[in-house]
Order: sequence, then structure tokens, then C-alpha cells
Amino acid sequence: MMDRADMGRRLQRLMKRPLLAEKPTEYLEVLLDDALSVFLEYTHRACDPGEPVDALLCRMVVVWTNMEGAEGSTSAADGDINRTWEALPSDIQRSLKHYRLVVGISAVHGL
Repeated sequence: MMDRADMGRRLQRLMKRPLLAEKPTEYLEVLLDDALSVFLEYTHRACDPGEPVDALLCRMVVVWTNMEGAEGSTSAADGDINRTWEALPSDIQRSLKHYRLVVGISAVHGL
């Protein structure tokens, strides 16, 4: 769970987006906590790096809110309109890799 200062700063950033400003604060807090959990797991980090990852975590929340109602789907078609979703688009994955820590061989192989 992120500290209050980080949460507040990130919520302010999200609330500047008109469609997200309509969402309940508790909902956005849960998504931010989820984004931080994904970040920490993917990057092998133990703690939140703070402000340097604000934009990245907020982009993750935006992607997830845009996918509302399409959970479990990877694409949909409605007439001539086709949509495709990725849980973490490639631009976000590339950004995550910049923060990724190398896991030692002994940790990977259980030594």
C-alpha cells in the first residue's frame, strides 16, 4: 500500500482527467494500489520509488479504466469499429523495464 503523500499526489494527477474525475476516489485508490502492486512485482522492488513513477502508475490506471466492461476480452467489434485491448500495452511495459531490478541467479534457481 502506498503512503498518503504518494496517493494524494497521484489522485490529483488522475482527477485532472475529466472522465476519471467522475469516478469515486475509493475506486481510483484501489486501482492505484493495484498498479503499484503490479509495478513492484514486475520490477522486483520492495518499495514504492515515489514521484518518479507517478506518471507510469497513472497511465496504468487510465488503461484499466478504459477497459471497464471488457474484462476478460482482448478485442471487440461493433459494426465497422474494432477495438483491441492489452492489460499492459507495450509502451507501459517498456517503461516498466527501466525500473526492473535484476534477480540474482541464486534467487531464480532457489539456491
